[in-house]
Amino acid sequence: MKTRKSYLLKVFFMMLLLTGCYQPRADFTQEVVQEAETSVKSFIINNYQEVEVVKVEDVFRNSSGGMSVTGTVNKNSCFHFFVDEYKFVVGSVETDENFPKIKEECREAICEY
Repeated sequence: MKTRKSYLLKVFFMMLLLTGCYQPRADFTQEVVQEAETSVKSFIINNYQEVEVVKVEDVFRNSSGGMSVTGTVNKNSCFHFFVDEYKFVVGSVETDENFPKIKEECREAICEY
């Protein structure tokens, strides 16, 4: 009886410890998410050729603590942008091989968005 009580007490404290350490993902406000989506869509439309549809899939806090925006362009190419969450400026861009080509006038310097 005493060992069972001891076992249950240990399990209880382990569960308490684990749930106490759990912190849910820090979500952004709806306004911040909307601003990030608008900025990324504008960046893509103004800097890349033959963009028909831009769909933002997710806006989240990445493992380094910054803002990431993921989605698709023209329903068949993926992107992952790192965005400044205060100025909504695109910092770096990761795309797949199907992503539209950059506009000629935007090769030397990023076009305004």
